[in-house]
Amino acid sequence: MPCRLRIGFLINDIAGAYQFSLWSGIDAACNEKDIDLIVFTGGEVGATDPAKFARARVFEFANAKNVDGLIISAPAVGNHMSQDQIAEYCQSFAPLPVVTLALDLPGVPSVIVDNEAGMEAAVRHLVTHHGRKQIAFIGGPLANNEAQARIDAYRRVLRQYGLGPYPHLELAADFDHGKAYRSVKQLYADHPQIDAVVAANDDMALGAMDALLELGVKIPEQVAVCGFDDVEEAQFSTPSLFTVRQPLHDQGVKGVDLLLDLINGKSPPEKPVLIPAVPVLRQSCGCETHTDLNIPLPQDATVDTLKSILHEQITKAETTLQNESYQKIVMQRKIRELQDLSALLINTFDIKSLIDILSNGLQQQGITTSYLILDTDNEKSTPNLMMAVEEGIVFPISAGGFPVEKRILFPDGFGNNKSRRTLIVEPLFFGTSTLGFFIYSMAPCRGMIYEALRTTISAALQGALLVHQVRIRTQEVERANASLQDAAQKVHDILENIEQGLFTISLDGSINNEH
Repeated sequence: MPCRLRIGFLINDIAGAYQFSLWSGIDAACNEKDIDLIVFTGGEVGATDPAKFARARVFEFANAKNVDGLIISAPAVGNHMSQDQIAEYCQSFAPLPVVTLALDLPGVPSVIVDNEAGMEAAVRHLVTHHGRKQIAFIGGPLANNEAQARIDAYRRVLRQYGLGPYPHLELAADFDHGKAYRSVKQLYADHPQIDAVVAANDDMALGAMDALLELGVKIPEQVAVCGFDDVEEAQFSTPSLFTVRQPLHDQGVKGVDLLLDLINGKSPPEKPVLIPAVPVLRQSCGCETHTDLNIPLPQDATVDTLKSILHEQITKAETTLQNESYQKIVMQRKIRELQDLSALLINTFDIKSLIDILSNGLQQQGITTSYLILDTDNEKSTPNLMMAVEEGIVFPISAGGFPVEKRILFPDGFGNNKSRRTLIVEPLFFGTSTLGFFIYSMAPCRGMIYEALRTTISAALQGALLVHQVRIRTQEVERANASLQDAAQKVHDILENIEQGLFTISLDGSINNEH
């Protein structure tokens, strides 16, 4: 273990806005304190889906040989587990110090958000300020405690005002945009009288808005929509999304602070660290979008002063728009470059050539540190480090790879970086076949395009491995054919010599015609 502290962050993926916000807060705190961060993107523990099950192998690296402590996004990782099961899972990492985010678990220090107060305030706003009476709810996974807290808050407010709750207006969409979209389409077809939809997270709320707008329903005139989290998309959707702000970035920062206290030997707090969640009024509920244009003006402001203030605000807005436009251009360029790299990888059926293309292509993407480990789920197999690039330096590795101990990220001589960094550990799998792990350096970034890269690497590896196996089988068949031909020739010689009477066969199988 290097001298610099290493913190591990367990999350299901880095593609979602929720996950990205948590990661950003944790990374910012680690960067400020010069701590290495390793993000384990292992899907959902306990999932029966083969792909999610294969992803979860990544969490095997979250051990004391690789990190000094762990932060676990409990609801994201434990979507399919009860609260007791999640607590047991978190405690299984002992003696590593562990902090959970967003879920209060017995015996585990936590940073949580006041879900219920925030959701109650949002639903109450729909009822009292906008007069909504037929309010539907889209919930998260049934076993998820955050999802349960939010629907409980929704039900309490409806009971308080004599408006339900009504089971036929409650749906479960597992925090998924697509499921919410399909569910709300069916819900509105069955119950066109609904005048509001409250969702347990923003992804589902945005899915509900897509469905309603596609059906020609006016938002908020006919149906108001409310979410929870306040992800980046919420303020830029059309209409902008009324939601409950969950300070995800702050959760990440406070999670690092709490974990450092535990690593340094401090006693855990008796109660979870609690962060308030507050409604953010926007267009989807019928309120105007709140902005930061409430500028304090001096009482004796002259026309020139007002012009100067206005010019300053316009300049700030233009700068913001320019930065956003530039970021979009950069992202589009990265997508094109990744598409080109993916095309090269997917058409390469030789492992060595694939690794050469990958090590060069990643550096062009600004990923200067990356590792590729081939491994199967067979406990008797030996993982092999096939590629190692550290801060732009490509390490020469033999064709057979460098043996790595099971559940160890780096063999001796690798991973001892001089500068602080963040690493992502991604599983490589194809269908139900586990192939290994891909580790790369990455500052917080919306990870959908890099999830596509992981999929491409997995497919390319699977293709190269299949071709390699075909070549081995072909060689085996050729050797078998040669042996069969040799045996056939010997049989032929025997039959030819039967007419001559006696003959002998030597120990090497050759036939001697002498009597």
